[in-house]
Amino acid sequence: MRFLIIFILCFSIACKNESKKVKESSKPISNKIERPKEYFKVKTQSQINTFAANEQINFDISLIDSLQQIDSIQIFLNDNPLHVENQLRFSLTINPQHVGKNKITCTAFFRDGSNSSKSSYFTFLSDIDPKNIEYSLIKTHPHSTDHFTQGIVYEEGFLYEGTGEFGFSTLVKTKLETSEIIQSLSLASNRFGEGIALFNNKIVQITYKAKEGYVYDKTSFEKIWKFDYPYSKEGWGLTATESELLMSNGTNKIISLDTSNFSFLKEIQVYDNKTAVNNLNELEYIDGLLYANIWMDNRIAQIDPKTGKVLGYIDCTQLIPNRYKSHHSHVLNGIAVIPKNGHLLLTGKRWDIIYEIELK
Repeated sequence: MRFLIIFILCFSIACKNESKKVKESSKPISNKIERPKEYFKVKTQSQINTFAANEQINFDISLIDSLQQIDSIQIFLNDNPLHVENQLRFSLTINPQHVGKNKITCTAFFRDGSNSSKSSYFTFLSDIDPKNIEYSLIKTHPHSTDHFTQGIVYEEGFLYEGTGEFGFSTLVKTKLETSEIIQSLSLASNRFGEGIALFNNKIVQITYKAKEGYVYDKTSFEKIWKFDYPYSKEGWGLTATESELLMSNGTNKIISLDTSNFSFLKEIQVYDNKTAVNNLNELEYIDGLLYANIWMDNRIAQIDPKTGKVLGYIDCTQLIPNRYKSHHSHVLNGIAVIPKNGHLLLTGKRWDIIYEIELK
């Protein structure tokens, strides 16, 4: 009887151990995610991949897998075919549609029928040396120091102005010659008004951080629509072209909006021949070119909106009144054009003056 009990105990223990082994062996084996194998490397003459548009770039392709033989290499610019090459070392002049960050992809086609791609982002600076745009002062106009100017637009003797600051943001229509207020509308106290634009007998005004804009009837100032723009963290400047709205947000990017529903269309990056031009603020579109105040800078940038290249700068240092030169908030901000003569109207936040200038 004793031997029978011992036998049963040993058999039970053996069965448990075997069952444990079976359970352990049935556990799924965790597979590590392997990175795609690199078959080749791409080197250029710049370690930071920054070039001027139209600059020649030297490509040096080196094989990692010595068993592979390259039949041809195809270069893509922003996923569009650009060039085909059958050499491992070659030079290529690239002129992107827009300056700024662009994606270049090298796809190697091997003789065994396989292929492999490698993408990198290249920053292209403008190949234009910005000119110094000279101007002459025509006359001055009065401006209310109550207006923390965010954007101005001129039309037929009147100045439409969007002002900012919480609790003080407005939409105002004044007579240019006298600064007399014709119409005024206050925004909600928790909204910080920004740039404005006129189109199709309407006024569009954006806000600083609320990510919402308003459409008003130009005659009555009645708000007829509110829209959101989740595609931008902030709203700064606004202007209208013949077919779209252009908006700045304090970066070097200009965002294009559909005028029917204010949806995102595209964006351009603004660069001169040295660097990105950040802090783009109030905007004005004039004869196919974009003029932009640069926040905390005395210059206005003249930009080609098709490419993002800065064509020139208007240095307004001599125009800034001495009483505002050391004031960090009373900065230059406000550009409008008088269509009949092409003169520009320039002002600043809480300035008591508007300058009318003619570009030479």
